[in-house]
Amino acid sequence: MGADASAGSDGGRGDLREVLAALSRVISPAHRKNIVEAGMVVSVHIQGGEVRVVLRRPKECVCTQAFVLAVLAEREVRKLEWVTRAKVEVALNR
Repeated sequence: MGADASAGSDGGRGDLREVLAALSRVISPAHRKNIVEAGMVVSVHIQGGEVRVVLRRPKECVCTQAFVLAVLAEREVRKLEWVTRAKVEVALNR
């Protein structure tokens, strides 16, 4: 994650490491590595069972590809047992 990444209070239920592990299952074709290693994860905010992730669109990545990666990332986060709601967004201006 980038230096501006943050995690909110998780109420003892969530785990940032679990979220990052889920995100690392999504591979960026532009980088040929997962989105965490590629530096695409800008922030992770956990509040209870709700998780919000912001991804950075890399310069090498086609815009639509970044949104596909966001959908795949959201799907992986939702697989976590304790997650009740997940939202992954792409920050186009970062």
